[in-house]
Amino acid sequence: MSPETSKRPKSPDTEVWRVFYTRARAEKKAEQRLEDRRIEVLVPKKTERRQWSDRKKEVTEPLFRNYLFARVGEKDRIRVLRTNGIVRCVHFDGEPAQLREDTAQRLKKIQAVPDRLSTADLRPQVGSTVTITDGPERLRGLTGEVLEHRGRTYVLLRVKAVRQAVKVEVNAKWVEETEETAQRT
Repeated sequence: MSPETSKRPKSPDTEVWRVFYTRARAEKKAEQRLEDRRIEVLVPKKTERRQWSDRKKEVTEPLFRNYLFARVGEKDRIRVLRTNGIVRCVHFDGEPAQLREDTAQRLKKIQAVPDRLSTADLRPQVGSTVTITDGPERLRGLTGEVLEHRGRTYVLLRVKAVRQAVKVEVNAKWVEETEETAQRT
């Protein structure tokens, strides 16, 4: 998940949609607990048809596993963190992640068709060729292959002359796929 805005609200009491990370499979229970505390919460859900050996059943799952959004100010952010099932507030570059108001409204709107929803990963795929376009000046323009993610993006630079490679950790927002990769897919 990438931050949509990284600026702090103007006032600690200003309510914004914040992103929270939950314990595994605790999204719906945490949502209910927050609603009981009269905190506006959003857990987009999708409907899937599951097959068991003896039956088929439609189940409702969170669209974004382990994430929920709560519209809170700083004081209520602390209350959310004290809620059973909530692990932490998501941060990017040292700032609490925020969901833009228009994005929250669109997520609410698409809940009308939960059976048609799925997620897509916007990070460059492992193996794709990328160019570093942002970040430290000395890294910009560097081209390499995406090695792995696990919460971090690495660009692999192959040094064939010595049959080794160098792995450079970069922020996922700093890279763009090269035209070569885009044409292959």
